[in-house]
Amino acid sequence: ELWSLYSQNKSKFRGPKLPAENMTYDEVIRFTNELSKAEGLEACYVFGRQSIIWRKKYKCLGYRLPTEAEWEYAARGGLKGVGGSMQNIAWVYENSNKQTHVVGGKNPNGYGLYDMLGNVAEWVWDKHEDFNKDPVVDPTGAVKSKFQIRRGGAYSTSERFIRVSDRYALDSSNAHGFLGFRLVRTAPIVE
Repeated sequence: ELWSLYSQNKSKFRGPKLPAENMTYDEVIRFTNELSKAEGLEACYVFGRQSIIWRKKYKCLGYRLPTEAEWEYAARGGLKGVGGSMQNIAWVYENSNKQTHVVGGKNPNGYGLYDMLGNVAEWVWDKHEDFNKDPVVDPTGAVKSKFQIRRGGAYSTSERFIRVSDRYALDSSNAHGFLGFRLVRTAPIVE
């Protein structure tokens, strides 16, 4: 199954070090489960009748999409602001030639992560809802919503519009050449 997911690459821009893009939310979830199984890890998601269920939440050690809160924490890289020109860390409309670029081609953020902003926007786990004004620990988004969240801006986004805090709601059936994903795993607790 994993090979068929690789061989059916629908990316608008293809290359061994280019980000995968042009996948619907459901396709990303299926890929995530298959990659986990291929590496002997548990699949974190189950397809229900009308929704996808994140099994065991943070206790699942297979591959998964980051939550919106995890994505933003990672994107900030331990810094309060990006500082300097966005073009030093991101492929944006002004420097991308309207296409994706090799992952890691720009400077990393404070955590050593590349392409958190620009190149491709990224699906995250959360369904769309307005933010709660009360403090929340480890939020995972709405239980029911027609829309999923994407974060990060893309090669097609002007640098003046890319911000770590920006979020966009999209129907999960959307697939675009500017929309990709980033996988994470929960680190096991060592006692």
